[in-house]
Amino acid sequence: MSGVLDEAALQNTLEIVGDDLEFLADLIASFRDDGAQTIDEMRSSLGTGSTERLQRAAHTLKGTSASFGAVDLTQSCRDLEAAGRVGGLDGAGDQIEAIAAEFEAVIDALDAWMGRRSGGSVE
Repeated sequence: MSGVLDEAALQNTLEIVGDDLEFLADLIASFRDDGAQTIDEMRSSLGTGSTERLQRAAHTLKGTSASFGAVDLTQSCRDLEAAGRVGGLDGAGDQIEAIAAEFEAVIDALDAWMGRRSGGSVE
């Protein structure tokens, strides 16, 4: 996984859901859909100059990313959230696009992790 996911945090999430791989697969599917919408919200809020919306979107993705052990993505969202808190939009576009790329890497890593545990893929 080359650092994309913290296996211990992801294993903890699996334990929290009672080792129910099907339920975890559903959570990952929701994360995939909601995360993509949240990134769109980040882009939209940047376009309108709404630091409050940007901060809120970054906060949302930060929390869900952490629960899946996405360490780098969580930190990137934390950084963007902090910038939004102080009204700093300089460089936010690049940060959002980096978050989008990290998000895709996390989704790929989650799918691979689930595939190894379930003998199939997550969709």
